[in-house]
Amino acid sequence: DISMQELKTQLDYLRDHGYRFVTLSEILAGAVQGPKNILVSIDDGNQSVYQAYQTVFKPRGIRPLLCIYPNIIGKKAYALTWERLAELARAGCEIAAHGFYHFPLNQKAYEADPEAFRKEIFRSREILEKRLNTRVWAFAYPNGVNDPINRQTVHAAGYACAFTVVWGPVLCPVGRNPDRLTLPRYMIYKNNWEMVRNTIIKIQ
Repeated sequence: DISMQELKTQLDYLRDHGYRFVTLSEILAGAVQGPKNILVSIDDGNQSVYQAYQTVFKPRGIRPLLCIYPNIIGKKAYALTWERLAELARAGCEIAAHGFYHFPLNQKAYEADPEAFRKEIFRSREILEKRLNTRVWAFAYPNGVNDPINRQTVHAAGYACAFTVVWGPVLCPVGRNPDRLTLPRYMIYKNNWEMVRNTIIKIQ
């Protein structure tokens, strides 16, 4: 929803105000100290992620968490190829599962087709780990929906944590959070950066 220049401006603002960009592995390992840390996550797997990494994130030493639903990779014109996604993973961008087809996940979806529901959570991780030869520790709920059945299934699938789109800080170590399967995130879209920025700064 934002241009590369806007992305640069936002990241540079945070760094200029003393924030450090961290990785999911650092958070899970309890290696993050203090309140001024930022984990960047990017959902879906669009081609623009590759350009953003090469021109914006890499020069700043930032390794974002890429939350991917495998069904579009290498299939849609607007999506990353498996080769480019693997290149990003080798460069240090960690991978999270984001469903398989990106279907809405809730109690109604589970009752309609339990196997399809489980595939969204289990199969997405299996495919990503196999194709990218990397571990997938996190799940990002499509549209942030996290009904109890979602959390139960994510737990059964063995994920270390899962992300919503409810605003708020992630406490470190992760065990300090009320529920590691409902970790908050800030969704950035057009025209809400100022509000998000001000909220982040007030928290620390």
